Amino acid sequence: MAQLMTLVFVLVSMLYATSAGAQSVPAAFPVKPITVVHPQATGGPVDITTRLVAQKAGEYMGRSVLVEARPGAGGTISAMYVKQANPDGYTLLLGNHVSLAVNVTLMPNLPYDPLKHFVPVTLLWNNPTLMTVSASSPARNLRELIAIAQQAPDKVSYATAGIGTTGHLAGHMLAAAVRSTMVHVPYKGSVEAIGDLMSGRVDTYIGSYASVATYHKAGKIRLLAAVSEKRNAIAPDVPTIVELGYPGIHFDGWFGILAPAGTAQAVVQRLQSEFVKAVTSPEVHAKLASQGTVTMTSASPAEFGTFIAGEIIRLGRAAKLSGATAD
Repeated sequence: MAQLMTLVFVLVSMLYATSAGAQSVPAAFPVKPITVVHPQATGGPVDITTRLVAQKAGEYMGRSVLVEARPGAGGTISAMYVKQANPDGYTLLLGNHVSLAVNVTLMPNLPYDPLKHFVPVTLLWNNPTLMTVSASSPARNLRELIAIAQQAPDKVSYATAGIGTTGHLAGHMLAAAVRSTMVHVPYKGSVEAIGDLMSGRVDTYIGSYASVATYHKAGKIRLLAAVSEKRNAIAPDVPTIVELGYPGIHFDGWFGILAPAGTAQAVVQRLQSEFVKAVTSPEVHAKLASQGTVTMTSASPAEFGTFIAGEIIRLGRAAKLSGATAD
């Protein structure tokens, strides 16, 4: 496996070095505002976090970094928009585990190739995932929710921020592990999903702590289990699904910046440097940590490319085992 990943790293490095050098390097960059396009709803936690990082990156670069939400279709809408953009470094994609990895397996006719149509810049952060219910739910812990699902198959519903998300995979795999079925209700983002959780339209929500933090602190949401491999530092008393006896069900949602294929290498390197500085700056890092988000950067664009290649394999296997589909 180590030799395979080393070979992947070398091939990915060669691929991105070639594509990034395909366009002439501008005399100065940036000379106008940059736009980061992300795949989730305006006002949601991803949108808020992206704007926080973008503002700081803009301060370092001396130009505004704007944020544009293009949600829907499991991230393909935002990915296709950036794929077709001019490869000059001024239109960037905030890609994630869904649009860059899971979709490769869930969508056989995916209209873009994450490794060919984009140049990786850097990872930015990781959103640990949690399984939650409203405070009025009869399920006080995960075992009680499982018991309810086993007694009434197809009656328990779980909301997620969309198809292919960590919540989607975890929900499918958990239902299979307990030999029951739960109804997946995908949304375009977390805001509407949590609204329906609070109103009782869905039974549980599986998503990032950042998306439920306000409600949890107000006592309106109960945390049942962490979907991450390890317990969340901001909720250390909440056990993981693995700890509760279901190995293999551990996923986190990562996010990173990419540019269209053909973007000049010098531009990519500048973007990588400034976005890493932005997300690791004391004020941004502290804000992310306060909402349970983990700063997660790449040492180089090539390293991010290698990471994506590995996640396509790892999450692809999980998607197949889960039985999840893009329907």
